[in-house]
Amino acid sequence: MLRTLAIALALLAPAAVAWAATTRAALLIGEGDYYHPPPSIHGVFWPKLANPPNDVDLVARKLRKLGFETVMAKNAGRAELEKKIAAFAEKAAKADEAVVYYAGHGFEYARHNYLVPVDAPGEVDLGHLDTAYIDIDEVARATAKAKRLNLFFLDACRTRNSFLTLTGDAKPYVDDVEFQPGTPMLVVYSTARGEEAFDHAETTPPPANYSPFAWYVAKDVGLPMSVNDVLSTVIQDVQASTKDWGPQSPYTLGSVPGVYYLRPTKRLDAGYPQGVGSSGGPEENHHPLPPALKVSLADIDREEPASVVAKALADHSPEQIAALARAGDLVAAYVLGCMFEYGRGVQVDPKQAGIWLQQVAVTQVGAAELELANLVDLYGEQAAGLPARALLEMAASHGSASAQVRLAALLMSDGASADYQKGLDAYRTAAAQNAPQALYALSVLKDEGARTKLAALAAGGDGPSRQWVCELAAAEGQIGRAYADCLAAAQAGFALSQARLALALHEGAGIAADPDGARHWARVALAQPSLPADLRAKVQAVAG
Repeated sequence: MLRTLAIALALLAPAAVAWAATTRAALLIGEGDYYHPPPSIHGVFWPKLANPPNDVDLVARKLRKLGFETVMAKNAGRAELEKKIAAFAEKAAKADEAVVYYAGHGFEYARHNYLVPVDAPGEVDLGHLDTAYIDIDEVARATAKAKRLNLFFLDACRTRNSFLTLTGDAKPYVDDVEFQPGTPMLVVYSTARGEEAFDHAETTPPPANYSPFAWYVAKDVGLPMSVNDVLSTVIQDVQASTKDWGPQSPYTLGSVPGVYYLRPTKRLDAGYPQGVGSSGGPEENHHPLPPALKVSLADIDREEPASVVAKALADHSPEQIAALARAGDLVAAYVLGCMFEYGRGVQVDPKQAGIWLQQVAVTQVGAAELELANLVDLYGEQAAGLPARALLEMAASHGSASAQVRLAALLMSDGASADYQKGLDAYRTAAAQNAPQALYALSVLKDEGARTKLAALAAGGDGPSRQWVCELAAAEGQIGRAYADCLAAAQAGFALSQARLALALHEGAGIAADPDGARHWARVALAQPSLPADLRAKVQAVAG
């Protein structure tokens, strides 16, 4: 059975706090055993859902380990839900952070969002909505009493609701849950607008008695990374686990100001690589080393640093990763450098980031050289000892397609003919590795072979390629021809495509104008830190 709704809430704050000294409250609601009368009684009823009670138990166990005091409601009728919400409101008023997780059916009507208790009817008069269902605003007000963080997870189908019948109303359908602009929370939807969310997985992991979204929220929420990094990891894990029978693509609305941690990082003195200084690691006291990371050199070439670090931290502590790095494990050294560079698992330390990334870079691993270039961009040349361009050239020469793309853009921007040709060559080298951004750049330059290859990759379902097909159509003023690719890329979480879709739906450029859809995708795009400033300004006007 596909589910109609699941949600979690939390208040926003600009600074990290030590979670052990922070008061935390959570409300978890799992509604699955919906009322069905005997077959002799005809009518409209909400479908039963197998897993929401299991899901909230799973998430609650992880939240309790993080210091949350939980209020639980499983298969609750309306009267019981009202009592649980009131009890939670009292706790949230005294808390620094509040989280709500709702799993069950839900819907939106006339800009009001409703949760569906298990005893709610499937057919109701318009005038009785507030007495049959729970207005989500009631839950949001309770959550907003917390001082610092407000987070709302919604694990639900985003299709228009076909289960509910409203009488006394001319509107032909009831829409999915859609929070309005200004809602004071970070909202995490389990799937894209208009798409289904799975109540259980068709393959493992996760086990069949949990939804994929709940499984990965529970798995990732305790990672020692910022809230934004944790949520990005949840999104990637759900997409990866459902790619063969979905995919299901979660996304967020709203953002956490600054860098906020549910499990803050700590300072770590990682010592030095073998043969450099004194490591002071456990291996020197004849302690056995931890098991190797479940990450390969191929992974670090192919995946973003945040994804690689999250995989490592899933089953290794920062201290264990440091021990492996000191013992000469290049993958662990790369992971450790990225951890220090971005503040994932440990506090930011550019000096230690440079030490460990250089340890890998000297073996001519392009991904490490590229990260050293990023380190220079963030903290200055002193962090790596070489200018960013030199590091990009090294990474490009050692096969990093991402470095080749960045180097090409740099070389072709200065206007010098010699550098322009070098940049063009770098794009062509990256395109030979099927790098979508390089194929896009060459397509803009009228390379028909690159255009054909990019289109073929997009047709095969490659998300980045679909994003760049959308960008190419936008650059040529023909976004209508690439609408399917733009929508798929937007649903998969690509900020550029979300912005392009918002603008096209707002302007009716090549596709039918849709003001509601335009506002939706504008708000989703604005929640993405990676959205370029020029697009952000345009999209802001659409979001309202």
